[in-house]
Amino acid sequence: MDAIDTALVGVLEADSTLDGLAPGGVFFDLAPAGVTEPYVLVSQQASEDDYVVGRVGEHLDGRDYLIKAVGRATGATPVDAAAARVTTLLNGADLAPTGYRTLLCRRRQRVRFVEVDGDRRWQHSGGVFETLHHRL
Repeated sequence: MDAIDTALVGVLEADSTLDGLAPGGVFFDLAPAGVTEPYVLVSQQASEDDYVVGRVGEHLDGRDYLIKAVGRATGATPVDAAAARVTTLLNGADLAPTGYRTLLCRRRQRVRFVEVDGDRRWQHSGGVFETLHHRL
């Protein structure tokens, strides 16, 4: 993980309310086997290459992250509550990554689906979050 990834995960890990709603924790890409549910997964979906804007050489880094709460349940209520908290924490958040200034952090799309694994139902709820950072 780089500074932006670390800052994003750090905002989520630091919130005691989210910790109560997703006691399994916050993980980048993959949760360890046997973790308590629900938990939150953060995965980078896409990234615009670092580019320069304007005559002053402003370096910007734009990224999209899929951030979702995941848990086994017959209904989505527990994961929906955790996903709602993630949205509250990140919409408009200043992530304060080392070496960057956050220009934008917002949910662009809602994500919600069920994954079937034998007789188990995995609920997924969250969204695609867009971030834009200015390199200092």
